[in-house]
Amino acid sequence: KVGKKSSGWDVISCFTDQATQENLQKVFEFEASLFDEIMIDDFWFTDCKCPACDAARLAKKAAVGDPVYPVAGDTWEDYRCELMTRVSQHRILEAAKRVNPNVRIIIKYPEWYDEFHERGYEVIRETAAFDRIWVGTETRDYAHKMWGGKPPYAAYFIMRWLGDIGGPKCGGGWYDPLGTAPATYIEQARQTVLAGATESMLFAYDCLLQDTGPKDIEVLRANIPDLLLAADIVHGRQPVGVAAYKPANSHPDKEVRVFDFVGMLGIPLVPCHEFPADAKAAFFSVHAMKDPAFPQKLAAFIASGKPTLVTDGLAGRLAGKVQLDAANVRVLPVKGNPRSLLAMPQKEADAIRQPLLHTIGHEFQAPASVGLYVFDSGSWVIENFNDQPVTVRLDGKDYPLSARQWRVNAAK
Repeated sequence: KVGKKSSGWDVISCFTDQATQENLQKVFEFEASLFDEIMIDDFWFTDCKCPACDAARLAKKAAVGDPVYPVAGDTWEDYRCELMTRVSQHRILEAAKRVNPNVRIIIKYPEWYDEFHERGYEVIRETAAFDRIWVGTETRDYAHKMWGGKPPYAAYFIMRWLGDIGGPKCGGGWYDPLGTAPATYIEQARQTVLAGATESMLFAYDCLLQDTGPKDIEVLRANIPDLLLAADIVHGRQPVGVAAYKPANSHPDKEVRVFDFVGMLGIPLVPCHEFPADAKAAFFSVHAMKDPAFPQKLAAFIASGKPTLVTDGLAGRLAGKVQLDAANVRVLPVKGNPRSLLAMPQKEADAIRQPLLHTIGHEFQAPASVGLYVFDSGSWVIENFNDQPVTVRLDGKDYPLSARQWRVNAAK
């Protein structure tokens, strides 16, 4: 905390409070006097609902020092996004650069991409304002009682999605050993590399010296040759596959993190924040409704004959607005529970996957919890996230994989 305590999370501050803003500014002015590069860890948000915050929200005004800025609406996400964007600009970036014009400040986004806007992370404007961005690619053990519930593909999706937003500003990925076993720790490393991160940060030294940390690092060291091979495959190349449209600040409704689970079905997603009109195939969820012109755009996409996968939740929202009974449209049965996709029978997963992959010249048969990553060089990677061996078939050839094993194929 850097001042007045939030009414919400104990370690967060109330950034409506002017004294807190002033103290924050002093912190960054001091840091800029010492360093030329500063990274803000993933607690740069607010969840405060104190009377001062509530009054400012209802008044649709965010005050940052003397200036008072209008807020688009009176929801908490409207207020928090405006407030944190302005505080970032004036109390951190401008203040630090007055002290040290050479300082570069990095905002590191956490792994909660479906909740960013609720806590004031405005990824479009903040990414434009900061010098660089980093990405939290922490995924943990899926079944862990405290940390579980996010599949390993989540690290890949968020890194690629924020990379689509940030472009060359997007730097590295950041993960830790909390709630992991060696097998799932190394999956964080793999997904971070496959998603195009230019660097990896292992958080943190003390964590890596206790609990599973030493064994996690032992496995990481053993996998460095394969990680470097994958990095060579990814460097300077683009992923190819099925466009996955998630507009910034979009709401998931009952399809929270559905992209992570679709990726676990062996569908190579290419995350994007703008409508993928030029994609060969695409996947759309309820998130797309954030785009006010989405129904018209989707109708045109379907009319082009391109393979289109939509969630049942989105199909319900579009009833009477877009014709979804075309031969090139398939409805994915999420049933308000994205986790249920991990139990999809292989026959059904293969059928959903087939027309999508034909657009990039591949055929793939595999059970759920197997990831496929394809690059424009012709290289590919298959990763088995299951706790038991599987045999998958890619383009007519069988590949046996041990539990939690990956296979890297670099095109010559």
